[in-house]
Amino acid sequence: MQVTNTNLRTSSFLGVGGAGSTSKATSSNIVNTQSLVGSTSSTVVTLSSQATVDTASLPLYQQQIIANLQNNPNQSNAINYVYENATTSDGELVDISKSKFEPNGTLSGVTYTANGLPVTAESTAKFAALASQVLQQKNAIFEQGKAQGLSAANIYTNIQQYMASQPIWYLQQANWYGSTSKS
Repeated sequence: MQVTNTNLRTSSFLGVGGAGSTSKATSSNIVNTQSLVGSTSSTVVTLSSQATVDTASLPLYQQQIIANLQNNPNQSNAINYVYENATTSDGELVDISKSKFEPNGTLSGVTYTANGLPVTAESTAKFAALASQVLQQKNAIFEQGKAQGLSAANIYTNIQQYMASQPIWYLQQANWYGSTSKS
């Protein structure tokens, strides 16, 4: 398995629908291993086989993907999409439209697209450290869901519920909300 540092956010089965939808989940554990440097906190959430995962709390973009995964007649393609999502590291989405090259060859004025904050070596390092942990957990959620026989939509929902538990700064830097608005 090869992991790339590309953030894939589109697919051939994206479309309209899914707003306010819910998805039935079967027994699953979602483990949040997010931590600050030196911290060892973790959270385990267990969903019963009758639990309903409320996707209405997820961004509309994610709800649409879940609806399309549920309705995709080719579930093999759907599970491949979820696999790509689970095994691809989140990347930072930056805006270079107002940046310029300095005389020393460095690029200045680069900001994060979603919140307009400046990109710094520190912010990039902080993002990369958490992105590594998030990637490991997304992959574990995928493998666990697949082993339990969950549908592509349920596995994806579990991954997105885990993502929703990440710090806001991380989600904005990765443009997880699927929008480049600065809200």
